[in-house]
Amino acid sequence: MPPRRPRELPGSPMEWLRYARSDYLLASIRRPKGVMLDVLCYHAQQAAEKAIKAVLLHQRVEFPFTHNLKTLLECVPEGVRPPTSVVEAAKLTQYAVSARYPDDAEPVTTEAERQESLRLARAVLCWARKIVS
Repeated sequence: MPPRRPRELPGSPMEWLRYARSDYLLASIRRPKGVMLDVLCYHAQQAAEKAIKAVLLHQRVEFPFTHNLKTLLECVPEGVRPPTSVVEAAKLTQYAVSARYPDDAEPVTTEAERQESLRLARAVLCWARKIVS
């Protein structure tokens, strides 16, 4: 799919960050009975994705419609290159689709994996906030 111009997307970079923060808060809630860890990690991925897109919108960079965080991070201009802790967040891409629907993939089974997804999402949010604010 070809890149879509940022001006075609609704919302300001700050609004995208607000949505990212909301996803992060959902990812970090005390796990309600019956809620799968994969679903909480999906919200961590969404937080990171929306935060990266906020940066790209702020920088007026065209980017493809994708949930692949590595692809989105490759669109970030040189002047605002992310630190290693943000680049590591590309690992969250695995939750973008697999947590939404049943499949043969191994589900997240440990709280440690969830905590790692929160750490990565938090790094992206902090980085994006510094750029967009």
